[in-house]
Amino acid sequence: MPKWIGGIFGNTIASNAVGTAIKGVFNFRDQYYMKQEGGWSYVTYSVSPSTSSVNEGSSVTFTTTTSNVPDGTTLYWTLNTVSGTINASDFSGGATSGSFTVTGGTGSVVLTLVNDLTTEGSESFQLQVRTGSTGGTIVATSSTVTINDTSVNQISATGGTIIDSGGFRIHVFTSPDSFVVSSAPPTNNTVEYLVVAGGGAGGPGNPASSGGGGAGGFRTATGFPVTATTYPITIGGGGSPSIFSSITSTAGGAGGAYGSSGNSGGSGGGGGGTGGGETTSGGAGNTPPTSPSQGNPGAGRSPGNNFYLGGGGGGAGSGATPNPASTDVLSPGGIGLPISWLPASYGTPGPAPGRYFAGGGGGGAGPRLSPAPSFAPGGAGGGGQGGQNTTPGSPGTTNTGGGGGGAGFPSTAGNGGSGIIAIRYPYVA
Repeated sequence: MPKWIGGIFGNTIASNAVGTAIKGVFNFRDQYYMKQEGGWSYVTYSVSPSTSSVNEGSSVTFTTTTSNVPDGTTLYWTLNTVSGTINASDFSGGATSGSFTVTGGTGSVVLTLVNDLTTEGSESFQLQVRTGSTGGTIVATSSTVTINDTSVNQISATGGTIIDSGGFRIHVFTSPDSFVVSSAPPTNNTVEYLVVAGGGAGGPGNPASSGGGGAGGFRTATGFPVTATTYPITIGGGGSPSIFSSITSTAGGAGGAYGSSGNSGGSGGGGGGTGGGETTSGGAGNTPPTSPSQGNPGAGRSPGNNFYLGGGGGGAGSGATPNPASTDVLSPGGIGLPISWLPASYGTPGPAPGRYFAGGGGGGAGPRLSPAPSFAPGGAGGGGQGGQNTTPGSPGTTNTGGGGGGAGFPSTAGNGGSGIIAIRYPYVA
């Protein structure tokens, strides 16, 4: 094995000496000869990424290769921003620094990019390898990796009352308007909608009690694709449809007059009262049919009772309860359905959490011998109360699609409540 005499201390150095075995001070010629001989061992580091560009939601692996670094050595890594704004929110787990162990001359770091739905444009960074700590000496720097911003996928739109809540943007329409989509990229381009039509009116009250109005059609779904265009919004008044794009909710059916059956619609109107052996039927719901169903039938009127009780209108959540034969039981409107993502300023309370829409109107009641005067309630979701004797039926609640209450005698019925449309989609401000 060659020996070298060099340096001012006159130490003898083996040509394969490393670390603390190398002592003294050597001039350029000494170092040159030793390097040529192959005896001086150098510690080296290099780091390479598995790809030069990575999509949000995907991963990149940085592999560090070393020489003359003992197994089990801990090295550290940090990130260096080349362009854009690189921070913890860009990475799964939120780490922008850390450590790894060298085994067999290599070590690796895997970074997963978050698909954050935020429009940022492309960004780029490098990984730096350090010794001692994350603030230690930089011994290797990777080539640049570009993050492809696949989250330039956020719908941008205007129209209606805009509410940002829980990572979503909601557009609420209570009058005719337009939903104007200025940007809808190829992915993340779907919306959730609620489309409720105007409720039907209670039936006319002359010569006696009438049926309650059916609720306006109630339609809701997720995954509805939109494009960059203008969507006219039609909000149905009482007895009129509501329309968003290809989604049409049918108006509620009007209640039947005395001795007449209710009308069909989104939900059906209740049948009118009878004074003897006559029978009236409630109008059919879900007319024309949609899937899922947009509503339920109204209640008919059974014979054998002289107290002139009208049937309740159907609601989005249930049909109305009919008057039993030969009894003095009133017929309430069918219950509506809840929506969980609209604030308390819309819809009405109900038996379960959420805001209720599309309740049916209560049936009207004419002259009654007993019990004391009472009223058939409308269904949760804006259904109007049925009238009693000279007290008129109540209208359906505005912007719920509730059916109007039926008429007493002599009195008038309530009109149906106007509809509502709401649209929401993921959105990061």
